[in-house]
Amino acid sequence: MRKLLSVGAVIVAIMISGIVHLLRHGDPYRFHYAALTGDLATIDSMLAQGTPVDIRDNFGATALTYAAEEGHVVIVSRLLSAGADVNAQNDQGFTALICAAGNGRLEVVQALLRSNANVHSTALEGHTALMAAASAGETGVVEKLLDADADINAEQEGMTALMYASAAGELETVNLLLAHGANVSAHMFNGYTALRFAELTHHPLVAQRLKEAGAPAR
Repeated sequence: MRKLLSVGAVIVAIMISGIVHLLRHGDPYRFHYAALTGDLATIDSMLAQGTPVDIRDNFGATALTYAAEEGHVVIVSRLLSAGADVNAQNDQGFTALICAAGNGRLEVVQALLRSNANVHSTALEGHTALMAAASAGETGVVEKLLDADADINAEQEGMTALMYASAAGELETVNLLLAHGANVSAHMFNGYTALRFAELTHHPLVAQRLKEAGAPAR
């Protein structure tokens, strides 16, 4: 379960370590590294020199994704004002919004939503920004995404945001999702529900809350 919940974070970590490695060995993607590290001066300089704002690295990612994942809201705003594609996806389907949401970058999430980021974009066979935020217990981000009409019952191979939050033991997030109408009876192909995940991962308070909300018995 830990492996399942952290798959997005692992892929982002691989992307980051990869770009650092490439830069240390002379690869030209200084633009992405500047976004990753919050180096506005380099971003401005390279844009002025004609660097395409949506240039992609070996992982198919744009600078906006790195800036968003690290929470560099000034860099994000600068890239967006230069015409960055707010919905660009890397090779695994991750967008700036999904990366920012999963890391609790509330200011960045708000900036991206103001620029019409697609809350329905998916990575990894259906992983959404809402799922990323829910699994991390980022309740403030979850609320913003719901306000932006994110699909609360979207599924990733049967997993929903409520299941992710339940498996992680994020009671506050579970309460918020239930208050917004999350389907407590949704189940995977193997019959697992949010309640079952809460029980398997030993989160009794979450399990009790799900039962109170009408979760079906196993």
